[in-house]
Amino acid sequence: MEASERNINSQPPLLKALAQLLHEIGVYILVGFGLALALLLLFAQLAEDVFANEFSNFDNNFELWLHSQSNPVLDGIFNSFTSIGGLVIIPILTALTFGWLLWQRKFYWAWLVVIGVAGGIIINGLLKAFFHRPRPELWIIRDQLTSDSFPSGHATASFCYFGILAWLGLNTFKRPLLRLGWTLLMFFIIVMVGLSRVYLGAHYPSDVLGAWLSAGVWLAILLNGGIIYNRLHNRAPPKTISEDAT
Repeated sequence: MEASERNINSQPPLLKALAQLLHEIGVYILVGFGLALALLLLFAQLAEDVFANEFSNFDNNFELWLHSQSNPVLDGIFNSFTSIGGLVIIPILTALTFGWLLWQRKFYWAWLVVIGVAGGIIINGLLKAFFHRPRPELWIIRDQLTSDSFPSGHATASFCYFGILAWLGLNTFKRPLLRLGWTLLMFFIIVMVGLSRVYLGAHYPSDVLGAWLSAGVWLAILLNGGIIYNRLHNRAPPKTISEDAT
């Protein structure tokens, strides 16, 4: 470590500044943006396979199998989760979370939630318009949907919102079991929202996978960018939200 610092100090000012910058944020660039690139490549491969009809058997078979398990109890469960992940409830939850975080004076986290969800929804709309995939027609669903299918808007919005909440919990809760439980709960909701869209016949499984991958790319860039921003501005980590308040 001391040898590394001596090497930095012996360099010209410009190179010294660049070396110091890489020393501070290099690992975040490597890990965070490397993850984003990996997810982007997976999304690109999935999209290519989907539109080459390589996922048609999997999509149809899984959707028909899941729908074959339908019963009144599952209908109620999956309708509830699809409502939670809807493009009405998610913005309402985002606004409430934003207000609560502002009240707690957690401005960084408040804006992170808003930017994360809004950005995810915008990106999803652009991807839907670009790929223009029709909705499944394996059976008649309750509400006929006219918007495009790939990637799923519900799965994208829920991944962005609950994914950021998971990250918030990891960075604020002190107790390991609470952090673990909170993270598992957030991702359980994400999975159930995605499955609900398939169960109800609104999306193919590949639509949901595409939504998770595209939302993962966006969150990897956003959250990693936030870490780098704070590091470069020598800001202390966001203050923890008291567990009593939650």
